[in-house]
Amino acid sequence: MNKKTIVAIRNIHDLEIRKFENTKHEVMFSVMFPHFERQVVFGTGKGGLKKWLTKKFTVDFLDRQNLIAYEIDGKSHNTKIGQINDQIKRIFLEEKGIKVVHLTNMQVEKLYDEHDKIFGGILNDFAKNT
Repeated sequence: MNKKTIVAIRNIHDLEIRKFENTKHEVMFSVMFPHFERQVVFGTGKGGLKKWLTKKFTVDFLDRQNLIAYEIDGKSHNTKIGQINDQIKRIFLEEKGIKVVHLTNMQVEKLYDEHDKIFGGILNDFAKNT
């Protein structure tokens, strides 16, 4: 990803980042998949604190139609406690029939670059022909 793209993302989505406290990579992902729900909270229900060690789990993105949760994994997911939390959350969500997909920041950047190449080119061609 080039510096110009990063600056554009920051400028376009700066307010959104502050409003929702999303990371840069979460904003990039939301640009590519605007139809996914963001920061979806799942309560663990009665007895959840004892069973799941928390009252709720939050997923970065949810494709409710296909029952897929997308987690954008930054540095905190590389720690031992982060990995344990991810495993517990995955088991909880799988019990609800929701598959979990983890993407690293690097993977999001690569997806965004490909998205930008494809759709940026299409939009430029469209603008030239109108």
